[in-house]
Amino acid sequence: MQCNTTHGNACTGAALICEEKETYKGSWDEDMELPIFDLITISNATHNFARYNKLGEGGFGSVYKAIVSSFFHHSAS
Repeated sequence: MQCNTTHGNACTGAALICEEKETYKGSWDEDMELPIFDLITISNATHNFARYNKLGEGGFGSVYKAIVSSFFHHSAS
């Protein structure tokens, strides 16, 4: 995800961590629908990219733990 901010370009990723494990039964070649979050939602979910939510760094930039409470509600409807 690439976002333009007033401080320049920022490349961030948000990881949603769930406690339930599910076995994937489909084909890895099929298209998967992934949610798209805007910068405000990601900023709120990571507490403004707080250092304590940073999980690490990857090839596309920093990875943060994010809690998006309405995500599962919207995806189920």
